[in-house]
Amino acid sequence: MPVELDNPLWQQRLAGLDYGYQPIVSFRNGRVLGFEALMRGVDTIGFKTPSDVFDAAIADGQMVPVELALRAKAIRKFAQRRDLATSSMLFLNVDSRLFGAPGYRSGFTVELLQEIGLAPSIICLELAERSEFNLHDGGNRMFEQYRASGIAVAIDDFGVGYASLKMLYEAKPDYLKIDRFFISGIDQDVRKRGLVEQVTNYAHIRGIQVIAEGIETDREFYVCRDIGCDFAQGYRIARPTTDLRGLQLEYLTVLDLNHADRRRPVTSGPLMEEAIQRIPPIPPHTARADLLETFRQNETAEVIPVVDDRGRPLGVVRERDIKRFAYSRFGSDLLRNRAIGDGVRDLIVTCPVCDIGTHIDRIVEAFSGDSAADGILVTEDGRYLGFLSPRSLLKLVHEYNLAGARDQNPLSRLPGNQKIQEWIDRALDQGTEPVSIVFIDFDFFKPFNDTYGFRQGDRVITMFADMMRIAQNAPGFFAGHIGGDDFVMGAVGVGEADVADVLNQLLGKFRTDVTSLYDLESRLRGHITAKDRDGRERNFPLLRASAVMVHLPARSDGHPAHDPSAEDIAARFAARKADAKGSPAGFVIERIHG
Repeated sequence: MPVELDNPLWQQRLAGLDYGYQPIVSFRNGRVLGFEALMRGVDTIGFKTPSDVFDAAIADGQMVPVELALRAKAIRKFAQRRDLATSSMLFLNVDSRLFGAPGYRSGFTVELLQEIGLAPSIICLELAERSEFNLHDGGNRMFEQYRASGIAVAIDDFGVGYASLKMLYEAKPDYLKIDRFFISGIDQDVRKRGLVEQVTNYAHIRGIQVIAEGIETDREFYVCRDIGCDFAQGYRIARPTTDLRGLQLEYLTVLDLNHADRRRPVTSGPLMEEAIQRIPPIPPHTARADLLETFRQNETAEVIPVVDDRGRPLGVVRERDIKRFAYSRFGSDLLRNRAIGDGVRDLIVTCPVCDIGTHIDRIVEAFSGDSAADGILVTEDGRYLGFLSPRSLLKLVHEYNLAGARDQNPLSRLPGNQKIQEWIDRALDQGTEPVSIVFIDFDFFKPFNDTYGFRQGDRVITMFADMMRIAQNAPGFFAGHIGGDDFVMGAVGVGEADVADVLNQLLGKFRTDVTSLYDLESRLRGHITAKDRDGRERNFPLLRASAVMVHLPARSDGHPAHDPSAEDIAARFAARKADAKGSPAGFVIERIHG
């Protein structure tokens, strides 16, 4: 081997260490991206943590041979499961102090893999973001050498270390692993959810795929999936195991979780399947001289995706970047000139990436986040599936909007009955988050319609719908229009007092603004005279909206604090409707306790 561990004490210590492997799987279907190698038996050789092992190795001047010997041990054991080693990746933690240690050189891992008969692309080196590591002191050069050999790079423990966004920007990793601190309790912490969502969006814009570490509960799984994280790792999926026989290529736990989740949001998968271009990708070792012919064979393509030998997208080569060769007198000769490099790796441009199951809103956000983006690389289980051009994206958005418009109230342009029912079904499945469902209708709407006409009545409805749209911009809120003057508002993960505050502001603003639709005399009187349902004239107060709010608290044990049906909720609305209309504020709360 290129590096020998000849220290007897460390030979004895390493003999007492083993590796366990924990799967990293797709949120969508449980298929394995790879396994993280985790050191086991540290306590049996007198240490508390793996970091303590490396601290001792540095103190003894054995950092390089110990690190590389452990890396070889993890790889050789994993290679015993040839089915895994040829179809999934191995994620290896790397102590960043290795790069500056005396005697270290790159190439060890590639040579070892060649000896075993495995491709470099099975390896992803994880650099802990908590490590104090200056990328300008040789770090970026090392990363580029790894990438050139086919080895992927990940930032581990992202968000809790020294470098944070600076490291994400400079290291240009292939994968980003979000630290367990941000995943733990993310279903009950709006700030954590917001931070993870923003980091995930940025990563996708930069063509980086995201792994959520340390998922231990159903709700953590669902929130990370819905935010847009690509892969899951944690005890809820599978614990690390030193027994290779227990490792699988697909974890059905994920399928069970998705099947059990009634509130799972609808994705744009079917529409995107039709919209994406199936542009044949090329490997990074494709000769530059072959690029012109590649574009000729794909006449409508403005970019050609580049993938590694496992189908993982690396970026795109743009037609406009090679036009200077195409239109140059000596263009073909220049492309063949090895002095300027062979292969297309230097021509690869970062491109936003999204999974086929990503919601259309997040796809648009990823594309719009990079003004220079040529489109979006669409993946399935982390592997290239197709390319979504700007024109195809516009078509996708148009078709998605048309599909949504079919269940949209034509007057208010708010979601209609089907979307309302879907939202309520999902909301009632909540357990660890509070849920509020509000039924709203207008008081004295018929007399107003009879007096001022249906055109003015429609203005009342659109006015209120506009107010609801503004109110639903708050995180966790939903607004829908049943029809006529009947509306629904809801909130998930928002406290009762906060929902009540939003609702009170909505009702108060409507009561104030709607007076502008009355004539001056009626406004001054504070009422209008019109016929009631029996045909008798009487005075009716000015319009207002009244609401019944059904609040379902969360339970900390994760089990549903409530199991009411939509019919139960409707019955509670009906029972309290008269109370709401008789209330000075026009608003009552019905609480359901588990």
